[in-house]
Amino acid sequence: MKRVILASIIAGLLSGCASTIGYNFSVGSEESVTEGITYKYDEFQKQGWLSTESYLSDGGGLYTSVTYNYRALYENNKISFIQIYGRMGSEGWCFLDEAFDEQGNEMRFSQIDRDVLTGGRVFEYFGLTISKEKLGLLAKNNSSFKAVGSKCNVIFTVDKRVSGAFLDSINNR
Repeated sequence: MKRVILASIIAGLLSGCASTIGYNFSVGSEESVTEGITYKYDEFQKQGWLSTESYLSDGGGLYTSVTYNYRALYENNKISFIQIYGRMGSEGWCFLDEAFDEQGNEMRFSQIDRDVLTGGRVFEYFGLTISKEKLGLLAKNNSSFKAVGSKCNVIFTVDKRVSGAFLDSINNR
């Protein structure tokens, strides 16, 4: 009986960690964030993506986790948009459809994709479109956002070092 309980606990821990594999658990320094920023240009579509690595956010909750990264789409060597690209994993049916900043302002929310796995695990992929000026404000302080939807909400925090390094990369591009 003890072995079954121990095996169940280990399996639960491993499945919980599996949803965050491929993401940085901590930000580190702004210099380390800068090293992880990439630009990928698509010759066929004549557009490029400037992106940070993905980071595990503070926040989330007991049954949710949020990872995020910044990305900017360049078309004709000009920025088309800047987004905080998020991935929320939840236990249960949670579908996001809007988001707010700390001041209660509604964000430009884009629902990008949704994966529903066996057992009710849901992954929501979403984008919060921001201006370069807003990115500058996010570079000064860690900032929280609240994404809400059907049957749930999640609060997640974006680290100012990630915001600052991304702003510097945009300015240097």
